[in-house]
Amino acid sequence: MTRRAAVRAIGVATGVLLMSLATNAIASGTYSGRPPRPPSSVDRATYELGKHVFAGEIETSHEAGPAQVGQLEELKEKLPARARAREGFTELAGRLSDEQVEALRYYLQKRYKVR
Repeated sequence: MTRRAAVRAIGVATGVLLMSLATNAIASGTYSGRPPRPPSSVDRATYELGKHVFAGEIETSHEAGPAQVGQLEELKEKLPARARAREGFTELAGRLSDEQVEALRYYLQKRYKVR
């Protein structure tokens, strides 16, 4: 093998290596294998209750006034678009207890940084 052929073989091998690295870098992206966990500094019971209210998976028997509609709509407007599309708590307006509304507010503050 001549010197020219050896240099060419090394160049080709280097090119193939760089292309494979670039392809892997493009293909790699953010992937979350599990749902996000709440921060360790949260009140677990309140956070979980708020999470269930957000998803609309809560039993309601409390009769509250129509003032909740405004509160829940205000919270909904503060959510990011992706979360606003999947929320389930506005249908519960007027039927949530004060504790459930506060738990929802707490959950949204911790999960989506809503103030």
